[in-house]
Amino acid sequence: LNLELFGGHLEIIDENSNSVTVMNIGWGAAYNVTAGSKIIEKIDIGEMTKLSKNSNVLKYNRLIQQGEEEGLTEVTINLTIITDISGETTPSISFIPVTASLLVVAMLRRRNDRFN
Repeated sequence: LNLELFGGHLEIIDENSNSVTVMNIGWGAAYNVTAGSKIIEKIDIGEMTKLSKNSNVLKYNRLIQQGEEEGLTEVTINLTIITDISGETTPSISFIPVTASLLVVAMLRRRNDRFN
């Protein structure tokens, strides 16, 4: 008997800088699921959901049963901090400085060849 799967058990399927996709692989529902943005009330067994990420923590509640008692317990999962670099420019070497550098190197080589 795997008690970890009793109740909702969310598995991270995909994660990027602004969202996380989870699937409930548990034997029950996951409740009040959030990654810092909006709260999703319930993710059923086998359901996959994409959450907006506004935090580096995924939180949800799952039903637990201990003997005759039952209640909700909060589960917290740390998410990866992923920086979005899609809008940043990539540094590039300009054509003119590269050409000028190659010309200087060629001229210095010719000069050295004359003296040898």
